[in-house]
Amino acid sequence: PLENLLQTWDIETIGSPWQQVSYQPRLHQPDVDGMTIGEDVYIRFVGYRQREQILRPAKVSRTLPPRASTDSSNQP
Repeated sequence: PLENLLQTWDIETIGSPWQQVSYQPRLHQPDVDGMTIGEDVYIRFVGYRQREQILRPAKVSRTLPPRASTDSSNQP
């Protein structure tokens, strides 16, 4: 699986889909201008890092899309 390959290459994910996190410009790519450090945002697309190097920042948004809100309520 992909997870095993990433682990072999010492690559970690940055966040998980729909996870709420504090915005950090080094780790996150905002979908709009004007986000402030520490602002609560949601991971829309997972990012990747290898040790301290950011390979791809996670894409984040201030809000969840409507479908994500209803999908997450169906999870245990």
